[in-house]
Amino acid sequence: MRKILLLAAALAGTALADQRVPGTSVSYKVQKTGGQNTSMVFFDAVGDPSGKTYLAFKCHGKGSYTMSLYSRDVLATSETDVLLMVKQGKTLASGPGYVRKDKQTGKFSVWETEYADVSGGLYKSLVNANGPVAVTVMREGGNLVPVSYQFDSRGLTAGMKAVSACW
Repeated sequence: MRKILLLAAALAGTALADQRVPGTSVSYKVQKTGGQNTSMVFFDAVGDPSGKTYLAFKCHGKGSYTMSLYSRDVLATSETDVLLMVKQGKTLASGPGYVRKDKQTGKFSVWETEYADVSGGLYKSLVNANGPVAVTVMREGGNLVPVSYQFDSRGLTAGMKAVSACW
């Protein structure tokens, strides 16, 4: 009986684990809360073996989602409004957002936007790039200079499809 319970627990944990889009740095987690799609799509920064720098698209149901950047670096010294830019040679898209504290580390290392249209524009620029892009946080104040991270956007469309495009 104990073996059956352990096996059931292992299978339940696997069902909730992130799944990777093969051959890419994109992963996703399918979930519903109260009948609403609250799935997430993530993709890791190139060259960050810590796995602490990634973009996240969080579904809010009915095709709506917002984007966040989780960084291994401190992005600001306090909660502040900042601009995020996606570049592939030239700027493809930019959008306003704000830096907040990471709930796990307590550092001001998360950029996010509350605007679905900003998230949608940034998402489209990443999908259209279909390859390497630079994501830059335009930090302000003091001695904080802009910080850029490299991402490979291949697989993002497959990740979003796996979460039913947030519907």
